[in-house]
Amino acid sequence: MDLRAQKFVENLLSGDACQEPADSVKVEDLEMKLPEWFDEKKYNQGSRFYRDFLFMMSAAMVAGVIVLFAVPSIIKVLISTRRSSSVYTAYKRYFSTHKHVNSWFEHELKPDSVSWRSLHAVRSRHIQAGRAARLKGAGIVSQRDVALTLFGFIGFMFLKPDKFSVRQIKKGDWDAYNHCWKVIGHMIGLEDRYNICQDTYEETRQVCQILQDRVFTPCLENVPEYFEHMSRVTLEGLTNVMAIIEPTSMMYTVRYLANVPGYIYTEEDRIDFQIKLRKHLVNGKYSDEGVPSTKLVQECAIEGVMKREPHLHYIHDYDCLDDIPGYKQLPLIGKYRLAYNSIAIAFYATNIGRIIINFHLRCTLFIATYIPYLALCSFGGYLTVQDAPYNTPIGAAFLQAGEEMGYDIIDVNGLQQTGYAWYQFTMRRGTRCSAAKAFLRPVRLRQNLHISLFSHVTKVLIDPEKKRAYGVEFIRDTEKQVIYAKREVILAAGAIASPHLLMLSGVGPASHLKEVGINVIYDSPGVGRNLQDHIAVGGIVFQVDYPISLVMNRLVNINSALRYAVTEDGPLTSSIGLEVVAFINTKYANATEDWPDIEFMMTSASVPSDGGTQVKKAHSLTDEFYEEMFGHISNKDVFGIFPMMLRPKSRGFIKLRSKNPLEYPIMIHNYLTHPDDVGVLREGVKAALAVAETKAMKRLGARFNNKPIPNCKHLPLYTDEYWDCYIRQYTMTIYHLSCTAKMGPSSDPMAVVDSELRVYGIEGLRVIDASIMPAVTNGNINAPVIMIAEKGSDLIKDTWIPKTNKRSRRSLKCSKLERLFSKTMNAKCSVDR
Repeated sequence: MDLRAQKFVENLLSGDACQEPADSVKVEDLEMKLPEWFDEKKYNQGSRFYRDFLFMMSAAMVAGVIVLFAVPSIIKVLISTRRSSSVYTAYKRYFSTHKHVNSWFEHELKPDSVSWRSLHAVRSRHIQAGRAARLKGAGIVSQRDVALTLFGFIGFMFLKPDKFSVRQIKKGDWDAYNHCWKVIGHMIGLEDRYNICQDTYEETRQVCQILQDRVFTPCLENVPEYFEHMSRVTLEGLTNVMAIIEPTSMMYTVRYLANVPGYIYTEEDRIDFQIKLRKHLVNGKYSDEGVPSTKLVQECAIEGVMKREPHLHYIHDYDCLDDIPGYKQLPLIGKYRLAYNSIAIAFYATNIGRIIINFHLRCTLFIATYIPYLALCSFGGYLTVQDAPYNTPIGAAFLQAGEEMGYDIIDVNGLQQTGYAWYQFTMRRGTRCSAAKAFLRPVRLRQNLHISLFSHVTKVLIDPEKKRAYGVEFIRDTEKQVIYAKREVILAAGAIASPHLLMLSGVGPASHLKEVGINVIYDSPGVGRNLQDHIAVGGIVFQVDYPISLVMNRLVNINSALRYAVTEDGPLTSSIGLEVVAFINTKYANATEDWPDIEFMMTSASVPSDGGTQVKKAHSLTDEFYEEMFGHISNKDVFGIFPMMLRPKSRGFIKLRSKNPLEYPIMIHNYLTHPDDVGVLREGVKAALAVAETKAMKRLGARFNNKPIPNCKHLPLYTDEYWDCYIRQYTMTIYHLSCTAKMGPSSDPMAVVDSELRVYGIEGLRVIDASIMPAVTNGNINAPVIMIAEKGSDLIKDTWIPKTNKRSRRSLKCSKLERLFSKTMNAKCSVDR
């Protein structure tokens, strides 16, 4: 090994590089310039080399990112950013990283070029992450950490190019590629004296080998606490764009690439490992019982690595892969994936294979970048989700206004939450695709399905001694009937009726049940409690100067009807004028978390668009109120913005009116009882008014309907006091009632169902609807409720269908889209139409 390489690594790991920050400048003062030794010809050759082997370069980088999680100083900083803790955030972070890397090699590196701006953005984020880590006590982003991060991008590719079927096409490709990364290291703040990319590929390779032996292999032998979690969510997230990734097999591959003892791929690897093993003696002679792993791995050269007890499972020979402990622990899918990867690597070695696989990745990256909905949502299934067939010019103006205000134009069902987007709907050929139409209609003739119309369920029959549900009592055609359940009773009556039925059946708060004269079978204080809903401010209406909105007396005509019937588009396919949705942060939300607290429902119609016939009734407005507020713009061209609060803090409850099952329950919503809820909506209204002040909306002549709201005229217009009064006068439900039989652990006294949706204290009874949500979702609840139903059906099948009956059993694995609901079920998909 070259002494210069050893000396370089020694200086990197134990010198000033450990304490010297990667960047001490502020983001606003950051200036970048190319190094004096930059060779444009070499850089372009290295870029072409990267593009020629795009797929395997990317795969090696994924493995390199995972190995970085094993370094304590690096994972502490990553944890402190809270941007890699879930599948959603990890996908967003590392897919963005991959796009940045691609831009460095797709474009010329010149000031103000795409690659230059990308490098500036990456370096700025490193500065911000380092500052945040220091403030949180998570350490600093040191020169050493940046150098080790550079290993993550190039280390495995430089050390084992044959394992990725990567080879030189043109003389000097490796040196040119090395030069590219040397330049990139310099541009992201790595000082030349700490840059692991040396003058030649061979010199860099020697440095990488020493770093692997002294840092990464020991770290993978003694991984930090959050390594497994960070690795798993990252790999699951990246599966969306690289289908070759399977978490368990990828973790095995990472350890194999890092030469962790006992992780073997091929017969050649097995022989090499045994030769290495036989060089180590136990008590002066070779032992068949095993060699401690500490004898095969160097002492780690960096601080913070936890020491663990060595394993004594490395026996003198492995007859086959199944004898290898690490391989033996892999699930079947992981073993299949390892075999598949070997075939893919061999295919990639051919020119045609390389072209095909690279093209496939480029297509996937294009879809994930520009059509992210297709990357996240699988095709097929009963439910149809689509864009609106018809939009007005107001919709496009909404998006332009969002861009003008600094927001991104996003996909409503993509990974980024904050921004402006076109709505998507559960529609089919221009008409509503309800859950009944999507799921019930196709199977209604099945022999094992009986649908009882005009039936009112009055009670779930529960054995008071065994505490087991055994049937349902209901009224049909004025007659009381009973149906008995062989296995389970499933309540899917919604957030109002499900707790109502539970209490009528003797499951609920004991004191309340006794109060109305119902025998208590199980005291469950959470039934009917924790009522949550999304509410929005109404009446935020703007006039426009052009006939471009949806005005009822202009739409209802024979031409619109024919267009709707024949071509399945046109204004009659509009979903009450909903065109654009925006998710924004008020001062009450942490904007860095990409978890907005206000949704704008932006419509090309509003309260006065129908002349006061239907919307007025839907909003419960009196004739006097409507005439005073909207009479002067009735049937005029207007648009509306409804600021909807996404995370209400107020909580309501449902209770029985009496023990008569035909009487509606009492609902106490407690809207706006928490002062923060009023504050969030007030900020939402102000933000909505700001939209109309943009150039995009002013081009339409947008102006706010400034009629003072009745009962608030005594307050100065547009002050906080006025808006607080306005909000209490004109706030309406969006009909997202939920959370009244919440899911939670048994230690939570207010939890009604467990993680498999089974009612606590009662056997044979589940609740599968919006009532089981612990908190209302951060967006429209149509998609989450359908997801709950899908998952609930899988849980039922998991319980009752034998696992050997594969033909009738659907896979219980969560879909990619469902896994992305894991951020507090932060789903916005499929606005109910």
